[in-house]
Amino acid sequence: MKAFYMDSVFFAAKKVVFACLLAFVFLLHAQESPVQSVLADGLNAYRARDYVSAVFFLRKALTDPSACNDGVLYTYIMSEMQTGDYTSVYADTEKFLSRYASSPYSDVVLFQQGKALFNLREYDRAVVVFSDYCHRNPDDALYPSALFYLAECFYAGYDYERALPVYRKVAAEYPDNSNVQACLHRVESIMQKKREDKLLYLLKKCGEDYLASKENYEKIIRQYEMENSVDINQQLKNLRARTAELEASLENERSRVAELERQLEKYESADAEADERFRKELERLNASAGELQNFLDGGE
Repeated sequence: MKAFYMDSVFFAAKKVVFACLLAFVFLLHAQESPVQSVLADGLNAYRARDYVSAVFFLRKALTDPSACNDGVLYTYIMSEMQTGDYTSVYADTEKFLSRYASSPYSDVVLFQQGKALFNLREYDRAVVVFSDYCHRNPDDALYPSALFYLAECFYAGYDYERALPVYRKVAAEYPDNSNVQACLHRVESIMQKKREDKLLYLLKKCGEDYLASKENYEKIIRQYEMENSVDINQQLKNLRARTAELEASLENERSRVAELERQLEKYESADAEADERFRKELERLNASAGELQNFLDGGE
């Protein structure tokens, strides 16, 4: 993130140098006191980019009302920003803006407040701060950087439609800004995201159409199988009924055959008796004939 802060730090440093010079002039012409010594140590540490030491000394100096002014508080805020203590930065920017609203540093402090909120991932609140800054300072050197952070807030909140034109504005209108490459990268990332989202939508749409077609096909198959099952069951039912009829008819035929066999046996039995009577009658007649013949023969 240090690359993103280069414009703001450079611009703010020019104002801080002026404040430091005033402080040193005061120190050179006045009798040195403990608070002035601590303040000098803090300003020297800030100038040497020893921000941890600067925070330590400036915090101590700000406890004395005589050393508390907009220049010192501004330098203290910038030191905190460099150490990454964004929670303290936000609290101190609130304090600065309430005490020194007309200070020449107020707009830069407002910008730092927006960055603090951004780094704290308070993107909605950061959008409000950066929007206010851009509205108030359209010609300021930090304006393109504020636009960049505004777009970053939109991007972090997945609001790509609002982020895209802001990234493009910074890249097109402020080519010397250190965030241009980051803007171009974000633009490409968003466009790639849009292509991926469109592809996913098409795939989802095709998938839904496929699932709908598959479901309809399976429904038709189930209906066909059900209809065939009903038809087969009906055919099977009819076949069973026909089989039962045939079995009943066969049983009737068997009963008729049995009756005919009984009648045949009866007739055969009756024929046997008639044959026996005929044979006996024939034997009797033959015997009578023989007796008559003998009689006739004896009479001669």
